[in-house]
Amino acid sequence: MANVVNYGWAYVHPTASQAQARGVDKAIQFLTGALDGNGIGMGSGSANLMFDYSLSTASLRLSGNMTASGHVSASTFYGNGSNLSNISPFPYTGNAVITGSLTVTNSITASNYLIANTFEVNNSGSSTFGNTNDDTHQFTGSVLFGTSGSVADVHYNNSNSQLKIPGIRVSYRSTGSVAFSASVSDYVVGVAASISTAVTIELPDASTAGSGSLLIVKDEASGGSRTSGNAITISASSGDTVENTTSVTIAGTMASKTFYSNGNTKWFVV
Repeated sequence: MANVVNYGWAYVHPTASQAQARGVDKAIQFLTGALDGNGIGMGSGSANLMFDYSLSTASLRLSGNMTASGHVSASTFYGNGSNLSNISPFPYTGNAVITGSLTVTNSITASNYLIANTFEVNNSGSSTFGNTNDDTHQFTGSVLFGTSGSVADVHYNNSNSQLKIPGIRVSYRSTGSVAFSASVSDYVVGVAASISTAVTIELPDASTAGSGSLLIVKDEASGGSRTSGNAITISASSGDTVENTTSVTIAGTMASKTFYSNGNTKWFVV
């Protein structure tokens, strides 16, 4: 006598002659809702739901939609996630925590970047810092500058506050005028006016120049010695002094003087 008991959850037909899987190879069996002549539910399989046991890593394949009322967990998810629901869309508001690496093929824009550990920029091409003249870029620690693959050409050592450079190029201006006002951006001012002409150079405001600012004034005129009557007069700006007086002079053959500011109201000759 055939066993006609319906086991419910076991989709295996109790009749011996019908206890075979149906559908395509590797198809997972499921109850179709159809009944056989004994009133027993019939199972089947579909190419849309398969378990491929032949692969080196067994694979469960579903063609179509999957609905889950609980959690779905996996070591890796593939796809663009365009149809996922209940996920905060971009632009994202809140904190995002990423454990591991983040690779971006386009631009990242942020109002602030906070880097907790070592930060390395490998950029092909030029880099730009800031977008307005009042921007300030602060580095804490020592700073190294150099060409690719070489020892640093410029090295600021934070431990002893020393700056090491292989060479220096400073601001230079030449003037043939009889009256010239030096600016805080000047470092070397060359006087090209004839030795037979008296010249006046006015120093910039000492407080604007800042303490430690240097200015070199050099007589570049040829043709002999500049007399005291045609000297180069270096005068302090209004309210300032130079060598504790209002002015000093440069005379002689291609003479020069170097001045430094105390950052207040005074210039001195080195």
